[in-house]
Amino acid sequence: MSANVPREILKWMQSLDLSYSIKNMRRDFSNGFLIAEIISRYFSQEVEMHSFDIGVGVKAKMDNWQLLEKFFRKHGLNISRKVIDDLIACRPNSLNVVLEEVYTFLTEKSVKKAKPIRLPTVNVPNFAKPTVSKTNKDDGRAAVSSFVMSKRNQISSAKGNSSNNNTNNEIPSLEITFRDSKSSSTQRSKSSNQQQQMAATALLANIFIDMNDIIEAASCNESDIISEYRLDRGNLIASFLEKINSIPVEHSEGILNSIKERIPLYSEMMSAQPKDFWKFMNIFIPAVRNSSATVFQILCSILITLGIEMVSRDPESTWEAVEDFALDKFVETISTQASKREEIVQIVYSFTTSDFHTHKRVISKLVEKCSKYESHLIIHILALLVRHESSLLTIYDSGNGPIFNDDQVDFFEVYMNHAISGLSNPSPKVRASSLSIVHTLLSYDDITFDNKNETKSKRDNSESEVNFSNQPLLYIMENLWSQSIEPLENDNWWEVTAQLIVLTSKCLTQVKKLYMVDNIQEHEDILIAFLERLLARELSSTLKSIILSYVSSHLKTYSDRLTSVYLDILFSITEEERVALLEQPSNHVELLQVGNSQYKFPIMSIPFEWDSLTVAKVVSDQVVNLDHLEVEHYDVLNACISIAQLDQPEDDKTFKDSCPSEWLEIYDRLQNHFFVGLVDEELCEMAAQLIVKFFSVLKKEVVKSMAAQLVNSIEIIYGGNQFAHQQAIFSQFLIDVYSLGSPFSQPLMKLASSLMEQSHLTTNQHLGKFVSFVRNNMM
Repeated sequence: MSANVPREILKWMQSLDLSYSIKNMRRDFSNGFLIAEIISRYFSQEVEMHSFDIGVGVKAKMDNWQLLEKFFRKHGLNISRKVIDDLIACRPNSLNVVLEEVYTFLTEKSVKKAKPIRLPTVNVPNFAKPTVSKTNKDDGRAAVSSFVMSKRNQISSAKGNSSNNNTNNEIPSLEITFRDSKSSSTQRSKSSNQQQQMAATALLANIFIDMNDIIEAASCNESDIISEYRLDRGNLIASFLEKINSIPVEHSEGILNSIKERIPLYSEMMSAQPKDFWKFMNIFIPAVRNSSATVFQILCSILITLGIEMVSRDPESTWEAVEDFALDKFVETISTQASKREEIVQIVYSFTTSDFHTHKRVISKLVEKCSKYESHLIIHILALLVRHESSLLTIYDSGNGPIFNDDQVDFFEVYMNHAISGLSNPSPKVRASSLSIVHTLLSYDDITFDNKNETKSKRDNSESEVNFSNQPLLYIMENLWSQSIEPLENDNWWEVTAQLIVLTSKCLTQVKKLYMVDNIQEHEDILIAFLERLLARELSSTLKSIILSYVSSHLKTYSDRLTSVYLDILFSITEEERVALLEQPSNHVELLQVGNSQYKFPIMSIPFEWDSLTVAKVVSDQVVNLDHLEVEHYDVLNACISIAQLDQPEDDKTFKDSCPSEWLEIYDRLQNHFFVGLVDEELCEMAAQLIVKFFSVLKKEVVKSMAAQLVNSIEIIYGGNQFAHQQAIFSQFLIDVYSLGSPFSQPLMKLASSLMEQSHLTTNQHLGKFVSFVRNNMM
């Protein structure tokens, strides 16, 4: 850990026993995961760790911090976007700001700070003041190695002698005339420009020479990639990026990471000399377009980091430079390589500030650039961009309900107008992307529904009354649903149906938050009827997985209309698919992407989403009249009772969503089926596990009926040699029940004593194992 963090904060973090050990404070906290884990210890219902990524890539960092920003805004934490960007870039002091604010909020304690020691003022002459380079070294950034420095000097001294020989190899010069912006941020005096350029020159002689030096150093320290891959020594970085797919990842990754570490220095140079920005983008964007998957991610992280750094210095000039030198190339890559769209879009947004005016300006410019390509390209881009708008489109509860403010309404309509135009497009992929925009716009809210709200009287009307113009769900239901959404019900393209399922599920989630709207019940009926029709369609395996994941949270509210057909779908998938959905941990989220679809559907562990008692009751209704249960029935019942139990000590298991009597009713209805399953070679192990779980909770409620069931099962299973497998499972089952303790141990001791008196049973090796276990535990 770092000595710069106050001691009381360090001791506090150590007391939390975080899941990851902290070695480098700034680096380990930069992705936001540990901050989220700290907050989740106090607000577990609001900050769920399965939503956060432990990755160190820029995308993972940005996604994590976007989620945390919502929490910060909701609770009034004074942590600005600038501080977050600084922490992502591992800049000094940013971590202290975040930790101190979080510590003060969570513990309600202030950080004790030592009084500063006032040193006598000393007038330092200009020649003795530290250079910008020295300042950056003191900031914690690594100095250039002695090898790199010597190479730089060699190249600089040889430059004049070799200029005639290398003219064909150098990056071509370009005369660029920069537009005269009226923005105050771009109007600099001549002296200010000179100072900035001198500072950048002090930091770095030349960006491209520096990158060449990094390649030279790597070539000397590791494999000689310059000779092996015939890189052009006159322009190493350009040659390296051209041939990057041919160079082994273990070599190229190290070089690219070294370049990424130098981005803070490069960005300062580019802010002072825009021509360098053009040259940099001119060699890196083609590399992004042509690179393989692994290298592609690293290249994207370099450009995203560059965007964040440059925006922190001069946002207006940074975006103007992107418009002039990079945006056309980005759009061209987006149009030709659908698999890289998501990352390219994130790069574009990294060069902007997060505000309504800037984002609308970016979208307008993208619309203009996309006009050169397929007309619907902008829809695909907006379907990706909208996922990065949470900081602008998060909806909060006003005095009269959850509504947008005026700025949000205007921005919402920008996206919605494009989405509406795409819903009737002949291309099914465009229709799917349009639906994705619509349901993503429903995803940003911080409203927690309280059942008590249903009984509250409606608030008085005011200027901020909830209506279709300021409430996204009402806008969709009253302006889009019958005209544009319902006609897609019979669309043959699988992804359109998948997006309709996601949209309907999100609409149903929002409905209960709008109890104050007069006609909300009517909208709710329309939505649930539409979802029922979608579930009744012929469904592919992919669609079934999406339905099972997205509909699970609505089973309790709409049990009579959804649970039965939901279970039919769950029983119809393969055992492997069913186990994957039922037995994953609570924080497991798998991103399902089919073919070249640009949307990734999150597939959750469904028992953590549904209401266990509701599902178990419907299953018992369906199977109570069957002769025996099937594998799928055991799978679902096992998942229900497992999730229903709280994580408490083994001797005090209780249920979180019901009293034991409700589960006792299910057990009483199905206990004969469970014990019949003990005799079945395929089902005996699942039946034994299920019975033990019921016993562990119901305890004395099942002891009376247990003895008779056990005796009958023993007579059947141990009555012949044809049940060898079942005998082994049953003896272990008896041991597991005995291990539950009171009130089961005493009846099992009596059973063991009874078995010892029956010679034909005592000779059975499996029963003998149970009897020996009981004897040993009695001593």
